[in-house]
Amino acid sequence: MGEILARFERKGLTLAALELRQLDAATLGQHYAEHVGKPFYDSLVAFMSRSPALLAVVEGPDDTYAMVRTPVSYTH
Repeated sequence: MGEILARFERKGLTLAALELRQLDAATLGQHYAEHVGKPFYDSLVAFMSRSPALLAVVEGPDDTYAMVRTPVSYTH
C-alpha cells in the first residue's frame, strides 16, 4: 500500500482521506452493480470481501481518475 500511495504523491496528487475497511456484500453490490449477473461477479465479491481494503480519496487535476488507475496496476 505504501508504494502505491507514494506513486500518487510523486505524481503531485493529494491524499485527502484514507480508511481501512472490511467491505461487505451489500457495499460491493452497489460498487460493482454493472457486473451483477456476469459469470465473474460472485468470485469478484468473494475476493474483494476476503480482507480489508484501503479506501482513498485522491485529489488532483480533472484526469486524476486516469492517473490513479495506472499506478495501481503492477509494473516495475
